[in-house]
Amino acid sequence: MLKSTRDVAWLLVAAIGIGFLMSRFVPARFGPASTPTPIAASPTPFASPTPPSDDPRVWAQPIVAGCAGDAADAYLVSFGGGIARFDGQFWYLVDDTLRTLRTVTCVPGLAIAAGDGSRLVRIDPSALTVSPELPLGAEDVYAIEALNAGSIVMAGSALTIRLFVNGHWEQIGGGGADVQAWRAILMRSAKEIWFAGDDGSLVLFDGKQFVDRSITKGPRFTALSPLGSDVLVGAEDGSLYTVSAAAAPHVVGHAKGAVKALAPDGTGAYVLADDLTRFGTATPAPRDADLAANGLSCTVINMFTNVRGELWLIARDGGRAGVARYDGVWTKWGHC
Repeated sequence: MLKSTRDVAWLLVAAIGIGFLMSRFVPARFGPASTPTPIAASPTPFASPTPPSDDPRVWAQPIVAGCAGDAADAYLVSFGGGIARFDGQFWYLVDDTLRTLRTVTCVPGLAIAAGDGSRLVRIDPSALTVSPELPLGAEDVYAIEALNAGSIVMAGSALTIRLFVNGHWEQIGGGGADVQAWRAILMRSAKEIWFAGDDGSLVLFDGKQFVDRSITKGPRFTALSPLGSDVLVGAEDGSLYTVSAAAAPHVVGHAKGAVKALAPDGTGAYVLADDLTRFGTATPAPRDADLAANGLSCTVINMFTNVRGELWLIARDGGRAGVARYDGVWTKWGHC
């Protein structure tokens, strides 16, 4: 019982003090502390590696010719562009230097290309090197053939012929007018090299001298291919001839349009003109219908075969280019 005003005052002070202490040391809420919800850590995804694919620049090149090696590789050269290689899986530019090349040939372990100003380029796939040589003259080269890296022949404008043998180049033909040119070569051996060109020009070099098989006032010859022991000759007017060391040329057929290219097909030959056909072979396949089903949407401008008998077509329209290979079925690359 409170006896005085002083007792009331002391009681009030004590109550205030206890309240202050409770506010400092006793939590406002009582009960167990809440447990935080665990968050599962998710791994940061890594970008998937980009699968290898063709270099798209290949199909923007002004491709004019190609050749295939003894393996799965193939090469394309361009007139004013780079050099492309197929390694058996993908196409890529082995050299993006802008060159005016017109022709290329493949021998085991080497591709050799040539073009304007007698410029020559050697492509070694094993060393991944491109070795340009100094121009051999002012003439433009339209055709090149080789037996191996040490036996090469090329020919072109002004009826110029140069032969690489014993480690050096020598000129064995020429003197024609600037408007005359050799357009095709067939090198069967060092003692049988055929040259075909403008105005019915057709000669055989036997290793020592030339044997003339020309046709007076004849057509422009554009392509050559072996045909058994003979040679098949294609012309700009669509004519097909056979010729040999022992016999003069004679007409054996006509293609639909100018003959753009010839390529070996067993004992016969493929003939590329406005369409693609076969000549001089009894082998039933491929049929002309199979050849037409190549899937290319651009104009086929050239072709070549390899030692395995595969047929390669080159197609181009404007800035688009593409390639198709026939080995029993067609496989297509590029923008055509």
